[in-house]
Amino acid sequence: MNSFLSTQITVESGVQQGCALSPILVICAIKPLAQHLRQDPAIRGVHIPGSSNREAKILIYMDNLNILCQNRGLVERALAHTQVYEVVAGAKLNMNKSTCLAMGEVRDLESLGVSVPCEGIRILGVDFDPELSIRTVWEKTEAKVKQKLGLWHMHSSFMGACITVMKVVLLPVLLYTTLVFPPSKCVTHRIQRAVCVFFWGSR
Repeated sequence: MNSFLSTQITVESGVQQGCALSPILVICAIKPLAQHLRQDPAIRGVHIPGSSNREAKILIYMDNLNILCQNRGLVERALAHTQVYEVVAGAKLNMNKSTCLAMGEVRDLESLGVSVPCEGIRILGVDFDPELSIRTVWEKTEAKVKQKLGLWHMHSSFMGACITVMKVVLLPVLLYTTLVFPPSKCVTHRIQRAVCVFFWGSR
């Protein structure tokens, strides 16, 4: 750290879940890899519309790392960076939990050792299919919302409990998905009707 190499530190215990030190350690561990990927001019990411040719190469949320590449060769190069990182940091990329979302004519990604599910992947609770279909995403989200409403309707007999369920259980799902895939008016109307039934029992 700060151009100084300390003596080796023996790991004697882990970090408890919820500890304030946990996110700081994740940032310290992941940021060097992220910077290395961003600074590699050979890796071409995805151009951001309306941003004067700026591109996104990597997206990180805590320990969730997403690398955006334009072709198979760049995926292979990004994986080579992770292999160097493994040697230097002593970390290990779990290939069993690593998946790839292929869009367009991208072939033979399985030979790189990553899983390429045909149905798409889930990133932080949001489903992405190869066509990035908003309709498919909201069909699943709407079904999930209605299922939760039906489940909690049997246990929430007064208005206060219904409001709590709406704030704690349903709004996070709806808001988070909306940030990625804005819903259509038809979807919004159907969800509003389902919420009205949940609160007032009227269709």
